[in-house]
Amino acid sequence: MIKSILTLLLVSIGLTACDGTPKPNTANPSAVASVSGSLNDGNPYQDKTLTFAAQDVAPNQLDYIAASAPTTFYYTPQGEPSPTQVENGYYRQILGKTSDGRSVVQDFYQATQKPQTSPFILMVNASEQSFDKSVLDSRVIWYDGQGEITSVGEFSNGVQQGWLNVYEFNQLIMQLRDHDKGIDIRYFVPSEQLWGEARLQENLNTGAVSLANLTFYHGNGKVLSEVKVDESGKPTGVNTYDINGQRVDAKQNATLNETMLRRFAVLMGKLPQLMAR
Repeated sequence: MIKSILTLLLVSIGLTACDGTPKPNTANPSAVASVSGSLNDGNPYQDKTLTFAAQDVAPNQLDYIAASAPTTFYYTPQGEPSPTQVENGYYRQILGKTSDGRSVVQDFYQATQKPQTSPFILMVNASEQSFDKSVLDSRVIWYDGQGEITSVGEFSNGVQQGWLNVYEFNQLIMQLRDHDKGIDIRYFVPSEQLWGEARLQENLNTGAVSLANLTFYHGNGKVLSEVKVDESGKPTGVNTYDINGQRVDAKQNATLNETMLRRFAVLMGKLPQLMAR
């Protein structure tokens, strides 16, 4: 769901990678990011459970009965099942079963035989060959071809639980979370501070994706800018504030927000590549 929504959003609001390079309290823009906004389920500045450095991500610890001889399935580079090995594709090994009969599997890159995931659990009676997140039933760590962590998420009965952490250059750069009509996104900077938040929503009848909320923050947590959107989700204007919460003039507003929107566009453009599968 996440990847399809992001692709549609980039088209709908015209934010593409070629445009540049790399809600808390909207009634009081000087307010520091807090837990009060509908987008927040915890203050990122005080959330001690966040793992900002990829090297600090704890490995999966799964209790299961190992298979006497792992079964192997093969996939194309697009994740489609294949009867044989495919160049630059993937393969999956069935490692064993949990005590309640769920399959424990792990995915690998065909070219390097390095893990593409940690070992993880599939739902009861799920197809062991399914390469879809809808069958996941445990925490999963994804890796790129060099062995660096790209994302970490917790799943139960095929449903993502809480935020999916996305990493680049061993640093947490964003989090994603499904909601009933789309996804929420948080952006972070290397100093482990929240840089921005967005809410994307999908029209379930037309499939159109719109931007419902986009906010950027100063390093002290106060709102830097808020993007206004119309009923269709098209950006119509931006309010920008200095580090003390005071509105800036039109020239500063235009300059600052061009920079912020370009940064946002670059991250959005990178996301499908950063996220495994």
